[in-house]
Amino acid sequence: MSGQFPAVGPHQVANGIPPPGEGDPAQPGANDELALKLLKSKEFNTAMVVLTIYALVADDIRLYAFGVNDDMLFYIISLIAMLMFLLEMVLQWKFRPEYRWGFYFVLDVLSTGSMVPDTGSLILPQDELDDDTATKYVPLSK
Repeated sequence: MSGQFPAVGPHQVANGIPPPGEGDPAQPGANDELALKLLKSKEFNTAMVVLTIYALVADDIRLYAFGVNDDMLFYIISLIAMLMFLLEMVLQWKFRPEYRWGFYFVLDVLSTGSMVPDTGSLILPQDELDDDTATKYVPLSK
């Protein structure tokens, strides 16, 4: 009997080792498989490309072709895009070990962080966005 694990029930753990499929990282669960399927899907990747193009040009289009009354719509769409980029980063981090701390991870962090000003007052306090913010600090520099 030495060298054998004691018999355990379906929800018991012998010697701190969970039964296969329960907490075993080598065997992904249903949610892991769904996340991997999402990362590999053509629809998700197409949506991410569209959001990337939006992130690159939306602020310029907003400033050129739309009025101040339309800003909130652009801010909301930018926030949704930023959250989608964060979701993709989390999934990549969890399921693709080569992504962690690699070039594309750093690039994603920088590019997603650069979207914060595009969300306007949804993330930044309103007084940070005032046109006269710089003039408030000019007397301090004299």
